[in-house]
Amino acid sequence: MHLQHLSVHRKYVATLLACVLLVALGSFVALLAPHASANQNTGVKVSFSPLILADKDGTEFPNKTAHLEDPVRMKFAWDASTANPQPDESFSIGLPAEYRYREIGRHDDLVLGNGTKVGDCVTTTETLTCTFNAAISAATELKGSGNQMIVAQKVTQDNKTTFDANGTEVEVFHPNNERILPIAWVEKDLGKYANSLKRESSSLTWHIQFSGTTIANHLGVEAGSVNTVTFNDVSGGGQKLNPDLGSWYVRVNPEEFGGGADGYFDVAKADGTAMNTDHGKFTLKPTIGADGTTASITLSRTDGNFAKNANYEIVYQSLAEGGKIVPGKVYSNSATLNGGKNTTVSAQMAYKDPISYDVQLTQGFGSFGVKKYVTGAHQNDVPADTKIRVNVAYELPNGTTETDYPSWANKPASNPYTVEVAAGQQQAGDTLREFPKGTKITLTEDTSAAALPGALGWGGKTFSVNGTETQETATFAVDSSVQAVGLYNEVIQKTGSFSVVKKVEGSNKEAFSKETFQIAYTCENGSEGTLDVKGDGTPVDGPSVPVGTNCEVTEKEKQADGGAEREGYTVDTKIDNGAFTIKEGAASATLVTVTNTYTEVPKPTPTPTPTEEPTPTPTPTEVPAPGTSASTPSGNGGSNLASTGTSAMPVVAAVAALLATGYVILAVRRRAS
Repeated sequence: MHLQHLSVHRKYVATLLACVLLVALGSFVALLAPHASANQNTGVKVSFSPLILADKDGTEFPNKTAHLEDPVRMKFAWDASTANPQPDESFSIGLPAEYRYREIGRHDDLVLGNGTKVGDCVTTTETLTCTFNAAISAATELKGSGNQMIVAQKVTQDNKTTFDANGTEVEVFHPNNERILPIAWVEKDLGKYANSLKRESSSLTWHIQFSGTTIANHLGVEAGSVNTVTFNDVSGGGQKLNPDLGSWYVRVNPEEFGGGADGYFDVAKADGTAMNTDHGKFTLKPTIGADGTTASITLSRTDGNFAKNANYEIVYQSLAEGGKIVPGKVYSNSATLNGGKNTTVSAQMAYKDPISYDVQLTQGFGSFGVKKYVTGAHQNDVPADTKIRVNVAYELPNGTTETDYPSWANKPASNPYTVEVAAGQQQAGDTLREFPKGTKITLTEDTSAAALPGALGWGGKTFSVNGTETQETATFAVDSSVQAVGLYNEVIQKTGSFSVVKKVEGSNKEAFSKETFQIAYTCENGSEGTLDVKGDGTPVDGPSVPVGTNCEVTEKEKQADGGAEREGYTVDTKIDNGAFTIKEGAASATLVTVTNTYTEVPKPTPTPTPTEEPTPTPTPTEVPAPGTSASTPSGNGGSNLASTGTSAMPVVAAVAALLATGYVILAVRRRAS
């Protein structure tokens, strides 16, 4: 009895466990099986327009075929007129294996045809799900449209594929009604490009590309003979080069592997890490400048030369200031090859953030909103509260007047009128005005009241409406939604210049005025050099220099250096306005006059050579006859006072004796002392 009871109990437990396992297995299978979301409203109808090839910026190319990894624009329409949609219900669009959504996790507004926001759309890798909000309960026009960027990720043999349109399979043609083509290997010329940005990007990825053949052409050497290249890299405003050498790497694309993503191989990092040595051994050495905006980048192949039939890429990042890219801000980067042609390549990248307004528009009316972006190296120097005026002029459709629209509310107070938009911000919602559908809008910009600090100024401007970019003005027709208008302004450094004239005065003026003199200039911003100026007064313009920069002009001295000195002349140099501050405008606004006054050095008069005087012949003295003496008549009775011959000798002898005696006495005294 006991054994029988135990046997029954075991059977019961076994049966129970089996049931539990079956239930669990069923639940697991159910999880794996595709099924509609509990809140999915399958009554919402989804349709598609033909897929269109695009580029990384979203520009469309309707008549071109897609290749692997190409961006593609997917436009769809949805209709919930018969679906009785409720808040928190949803519809979805599932992608076939040939495509993936480009931006994962982004949120976009679900908008009716009249502009009313009635939900939110979220993307995963393969599915777009749009969920209705409470506004759908009061909506009357239960139709809308949207678009998303997808990416071709599979080569096909057919020209169409099948999309999941909210639970219904719908055939959709590939771009240009042709199959998705593989990427063929293409030899890359020396160039630069950047990866696409997303809304939450914190960095930019830059690429320097070349083939073994094209880099040799730019260096002016034989193809296949190059193993080392060096680039001088410069980043534009709003970013710093990533100092983490582990983020810098080299990749190789040999011809035999094709041009697709699978044909590129990461081979080495700048920190010395070897990633793949099957296609060569490489070293990458970036030397980043102190301010983080410049770098010297040297790439070497250590086991040979760059292959003729292979592409090479240097890949590196710049970090956005503030830790996040600014939508609409244009980021730039350039690289100059050392040697050969010293070729410079550059690229720029921006994320164009859409404008979103949650407003209720009157049936049959539409509006627009403006968002202001600043670009250029000095974009970060613009104060956040700088406001730009946008002038709005409009023309009602088909010759109608205001009286033809009795329901027109929230209309402009005048035509034209003005709105203000702060830099980096979109137009305030309470400044939006409604217009009858089809109204022609013309926008112009007025920067006169938007003064910039220092020597900064507004450069070129660009309007962007519905993917179309125009300069100076934007003209478009109002539809039944709030259209996004982007206004881009470059912020530039104002520049000016100066001019130099040379005047020659004084001696030999005519000859010297035909000669050329070198005038030197130095500016506090580091700009320096010389100008070749003729002495005839012809002005010569200097270089462009930022407004507000202090400069000085001097003249060289030695003639061998192009200076003012001339042999045989003295020169007096006078420089009028030799020290000055650069002003905005033409070079002639700042005139420097250098005047040289020459004076000929007189030639010395030669000293005459004196004529030698002849030596006069002495007159012979008469010698008296022997026995007689010469005498002169005396005034004292005729006595003879003067005599010659032996009569004088006693006197002379006496004087000599006296002198000798004095000398002896003096000598004795000195010795005694």
